[in-house]
Amino acid sequence: MEPNTGIRRLLRCDENRKPYPVSWRQRSDADLAFEDLVREMSSPMIRAATFLTKDATGAKDLAQEALLRTYSHWSRAHVNPKAYVWTTLINLCRDERRRQIRRPHTQTNVPETQTVPDRVLMAERVVERLELERVLQLLPQQQREVVGLRYLVGLSVAEVADVLLIPEGTVNSAASRAITTMRETLEELSKEEEINVD
Repeated sequence: MEPNTGIRRLLRCDENRKPYPVSWRQRSDADLAFEDLVREMSSPMIRAATFLTKDATGAKDLAQEALLRTYSHWSRAHVNPKAYVWTTLINLCRDERRRQIRRPHTQTNVPETQTVPDRVLMAERVVERLELERVLQLLPQQQREVVGLRYLVGLSVAEVADVLLIPEGTVNSAASRAITTMRETLEELSKEEEINVD
């Protein structure tokens, strides 16, 4: 099954608009199932890709590419489409991170923070967010992926294990190590700030 114009239109829609109908032919059960998958998965996939690549603009392209690849391999993907599309997205994000490392450093797109009337409070939130992002980027790749899928996207331990092709015990231990490392690193940063203030 090759991606058609209707599917490409569907992938271009955002969560606030209704997708374009595939009206030029009768939609098959596979088309309908895929459309449901796109509607359900687009937003969490974009969030995960943004988290893993730190590129909010490119995240949409990665999510679309993952969905297109899933559609073009629907004969295999239909058995467990969510796991298939997540695995595809994770692999695309890994490839993108490798490309980012090889490219000269450019300013990354950080999703906009919510506007807060109190500028001091907003500045504090931005600093906290940047610190958290910095700590997350220091984690090993597997731990970062586990944290993103488990806590940002909200997948279960079993689903994360399915997507990353690792045992459930590894998911739990990676999440535990990641949280411990993040907590310790944030505490160290906080102590350094206190010393600098004094």
